[in-house]
Amino acid sequence: MLGQVRIYTINEGQMEGWLEQFDQLVPMFARAGITVRASWVELEENRFGWLRTFDDGDMEGSRKRFSELPE
Repeated sequence: MLGQVRIYTINEGQMEGWLEQFDQLVPMFARAGITVRASWVELEENRFGWLRTFDDGDMEGSRKRFSELPE
């Protein structure tokens, strides 16, 4: 299994909007073969982190499938 931890710094005042958008992306990730295993927020630092895995172990293929989704 191949996994990746991603941590983003979110602009101040935009965390709520980011979380709403991320929730909408999770089903799209799943369709591309990317599973969101965990996510967290560090409010004091305006950071959002998440752990994702690639169902077939092919990160580049999964990212390509995600970018080609019609949404």
